Amino acid sequence: MIRPHSLESESIARLRHLAAATYAGRDDLYAAAGQVGDEDLSTICRKLADDLADHTAYLEQIIAMHGEEPGFKEAVTSALSEEIMRFLRKGRGDQGIISAVRETQSELREQYDATIAATPDPEAQSILEEQKRDVGFAERVLRKVAPPDPQDAPDKPKKQ
Repeated sequence: MIRPHSLESESIARLRHLAAATYAGRDDLYAAAGQVGDEDLSTICRKLADDLADHTAYLEQIIAMHGEEPGFKEAVTSALSEEIMRFLRKGRGDQGIISAVRETQSELREQYDATIAATPDPEAQSILEEQKRDVGFAERVLRKVAPPDPQDAPDKPKKQ
């Protein structure tokens, strides 16, 4: 357990930034849940969003116990707006929506990596590693339920 006032201000700022990203990732998953046509995919997205909501709340608690305000709720913008989701659904259906959400989860996992690397406190690192595993799990689940479209793969050099 992280002790109150044990993290320096730079670590708190990183946690605040990560909490905002986690909050946005949660919103992306809830938006996807509302847009996919498949009920099971919708349920999966809602469950993964609920998990991110728990992570955000825990990060907020850590920030608060260091005498700081989370200070991100007004500044958070979801990467995938409802309008973008509708566009994806119209063009590529559930696959397009899940691909976009999977990408935002990958970016969130990378942000966890950067925050962990820059956070010197071992207890904080442990908590962040655990949350990162959950984000990685979400990414793998989304890949399994809607595998990436080969069209989305980067162009490979053609053999001559």
